Amino acid sequence: MSCIIWNVRGLENQRAIRELKRLIAKKKKPSVLSLQNKIEIALSFIKHSEKHWRFTGFYGNPEPGSRNISWELFRRLHGNHELRELPWLVGGDFNEICYDREKFGGNMRPMHQTKEFRDVLKDYSLQDLHGSGEFYKWVNQRANDELIFERLDRFVATFSWRILYPAARAQSFECYHFDHRAILLDLGNARVHQFHNGPRFRFETHWATEADISDTIARGWCKEYGSLTLTHRIQNCKDALSAWAGNRFRNFSNQIQKMRARLNRLKKSVNWSNSVAQIQTLENHIETLASKEEFYWKQRSRVNWLAHGDQNSKFFSRKCIDQKS
Repeated sequence: MSCIIWNVRGLENQRAIRELKRLIAKKKKPSVLSLQNKIEIALSFIKHSEKHWRFTGFYGNPEPGSRNISWELFRRLHGNHELRELPWLVGGDFNEICYDREKFGGNMRPMHQTKEFRDVLKDYSLQDLHGSGEFYKWVNQRANDELIFERLDRFVATFSWRILYPAARAQSFECYHFDHRAILLDLGNARVHQFHNGPRFRFETHWATEADISDTIARGWCKEYGSLTLTHRIQNCKDALSAWAGNRFRNFSNQIQKMRARLNRLKKSVNWSNSVAQIQTLENHIETLASKEEFYWKQRSRVNWLAHGDQNSKFFSRKCIDQKS
């Protein structure tokens, strides 16, 4: 199941229709589609996989002096006791930012404005649903010093809704010729996440010996601003580690073989005595790679009863291959 929000002007023209078709094609038949053009609210009650919840498409008043009218409307939307019991998802163009960091260019917003918005979200326990794509969702499309980016559009949800969909992930998309980006919220489901396209992520034991592993994890953990769920932070760390590792830890045997060949050439050279430091460095690198290779295969073999000193990569490799066959 998925939801799309997009603040778009002029749905009657072909350019907007083409963009809309392109967005829908990314997620076939989104269950909730909110298109905003100065429409303050759109309210829906959703039943999905026996889960009942409500969705509100929201448009904040663009005039700062009238923003309090929007927040008052928001409070009324909170509803009576029966509505409050339902998990709540809200998405749209709020025409406001939560923090100064959500704006680039132009004058900063008055502190009381951003605080009022934060207070509204806090009063009803609504939290940002972060994800991927561009951080800023609106651009004024002007040049040079007049260029302004702001994060006006977002999905927010109550804790009870996030419990229903812990794997929900938002993604923003560039909409060419339009000032607002569209945001697609993929709710995810257990069946989808049982299958993986591409190699499965593993935290390799030997990564812990790398000097820059701590910085990599910290960057992933702190990648996005705001209050993220533990699931989202772990996903960000996984993405950061995958990018960091790349191909640098693959083909240990080939790397060791190349280093040994280089080491043999140095030892056979007539200037062997002048290469002692270089030889020692190569020998240390070979030892380090051999240790990493041992950990690599040991982690895949699921054999834990051998001591770390039993360097038997062929045994671990064979054990791993046997398990796959």
